[in-house]
Amino acid sequence: MAWGLARISSHELSEWMAFAELEPFGYETDMLGHAITSATIANRLRGEDEKPQKIEDFMPVLKYDEKPEEKEQTVEEQISIVDMVNIGAGGKDLRKRK
Repeated sequence: MAWGLARISSHELSEWMAFAELEPFGYETDMLGHAITSATIANRLRGEDEKPQKIEDFMPVLKYDEKPEEKEQTVEEQISIVDMVNIGAGGKDLRKRK
């Protein structure tokens, strides 16, 4: 980014910023077309009793500055994860069940 800013004038940067307000471009604009297509397909294939999907339901949300909320795992969740890894690795459950 510094490379580009070193090669563009303040006036040209202002023009690009104004243009982006009128005619958005970039990642989010690219994803909008995919979201429209996905919502159309999902709504065409939904059942009569299902609510229609919105375009926003298919737009990726990128939040680089926010940390994901960390939830402390319960003992039961930890054991469940170990069970899944054990099964995936072909292991045997040697615990004695009551």
